Amino acid sequence: MPILSDTDLAALRSIQQTSLHDTVTIKKYTHGIQDNYGYKEDGFADIVGVACGFKPKSVGETMGNTEVSTMSAEIRLSIDTEISGLDQILLTHRYGQPIDPILFNISGTPIKGSTGIVIQVIKVTK
Repeated sequence: MPILSDTDLAALRSIQQTSLHDTVTIKKYTHGIQDNYGYKEDGFADIVGVACGFKPKSVGETMGNTEVSTMSAEIRLSIDTEISGLDQILLTHRYGQPIDPILFNISGTPIKGSTGIVIQVIKVTK
């Protein structure tokens, strides 16, 4: 017998969905897509306007006295979101307000729970 009924699980997923106040673009990794010249190349296809919950975890500096900042965060997504560790996340809105987009790589494997997906991310620095 399941711990939660289908009704309870649906209610919890609905609550989870209402708590996703931020927005990202998921940059889906694509392998071997043909470009305009007939060559196959790897790249990314954008899925725009995906609701998420963004939670910064740590901000720091690397490389001693240089100004290379690092940021890691946790992102919660809807249970039906298709995402893999090869994808990237572009944070575009916080609490419904547009921001200067921040690009993140996924660290590790996305974890699917009973009400949503949790991913750990690290900011891409140039």
